[in-house]
Amino acid sequence: MTLSDFKAKLNWRLILVHMAASWFFFHAFYILSVLRELPLFNAIIHHSNTTSLGSESISYAFLWMALSGYIGILTSLTISLFISKYRHWYWVNSLLAFLLAGLLCRFDFAWHYLKNIFLTPGDLFHTLMWQLITNGSIMLAIGLLLLFLNVVVRFIDGRKRADEV
Repeated sequence: MTLSDFKAKLNWRLILVHMAASWFFFHAFYILSVLRELPLFNAIIHHSNTTSLGSESISYAFLWMALSGYIGILTSLTISLFISKYRHWYWVNSLLAFLLAGLLCRFDFAWHYLKNIFLTPGDLFHTLMWQLITNGSIMLAIGLLLLFLNVVVRFIDGRKRADEV
């Protein structure tokens, strides 16, 4: 395969959409990972005594949180690769989206500005558990919609709607 063939198979729309989906997966998995150690985070929020929980428990909680977002990106990559194979898209596009999303999440671009928007729905609830479930579920749903919605597939393919043609 020559360089011109490689460039011809790259699809910037697919890379952009799947990168955004991976970004949503990262933050959804990160938010939902807090549910695993909910008593610890409730104790931290309410300024309770966390020494009774043990340092090992606290270490595992933060380790799990640190890894969970990247597990979300890997999940998104797996789904993206299956979709690319099914739709006969070039698999390198999914890989590039994965790498760019990893960099985007690693250096925390955009989240600082967008977290107020995406964490607002959870504020309707007064318990941490329901806030996390609501925010994580919404972000996961947005990520899944970006991967599976027919409108998005038509955008990636560069096709117009049937009634516009």
